[in-house]
Amino acid sequence: MTIRGCFVINFLLYMTVAVSASELPRFSVVRAQCIPSQPVPHMAVYHDCEITLAITNTLDRSIVVYGSEFDQNFDPGKYRLFYNEESQTWEYPTSTKTAAKWESVSSRFKKERRLRPGESLEFSVTLSSNADKGRRFRMTAYVNLSGKGNPLEIVSDEFSSVSCKEKAARVVEQLVVSVPTVGQTPGVTAVQDDTYGSTRSNCCREAKIECNMGAGPLGIRLELQ
Repeated sequence: MTIRGCFVINFLLYMTVAVSASELPRFSVVRAQCIPSQPVPHMAVYHDCEITLAITNTLDRSIVVYGSEFDQNFDPGKYRLFYNEESQTWEYPTSTKTAAKWESVSSRFKKERRLRPGESLEFSVTLSSNADKGRRFRMTAYVNLSGKGNPLEIVSDEFSSVSCKEKAARVVEQLVVSVPTVGQTPGVTAVQDDTYGSTRSNCCREAKIECNMGAGPLGIRLELQ
């Protein structure tokens, strides 16, 4: 095949991808923030970073978004892809490194939400600012553009965990409650210990704040260093 022939094929492939992308809803990252640290079930890791994504119907017709629903919270996120630096490819967290066929997807994930033109659907995923530091992720979701046949898989913008060290002081401010200071000591404030658990130690460490246990009725004292 001639060089010109290769160029024409590559150009046509590019145009096909570009047109296809313009006909899909937008799947974007809208917010990244630090949150109170929370344990991940069955894993020795805590998540303290929240990424909010949105699926926006940019088309001129209604679409259907699929997902799971729990306590009236709809979650359309299916797979969390991660970027393999060695192979320089995006990989699925499955044994085959590929997405499962729609027929084999659990019925629990096939709840439907209809989005009219211009409407958006937001949902969040959490990360660890330590364990996931430097890693690159994308989310996938399933949508049906016509109401017929199997849905299409769409992929979000890329995202990573944020550094919670810079925002730790702001998070600590959210933990502080308005009560008299313990022993009237300057710079010492009481905080709910039983509510935030490990968040206390993580935020205090990142914000360079000393956390003393057993100081006063609320069980913790913060001293600015």
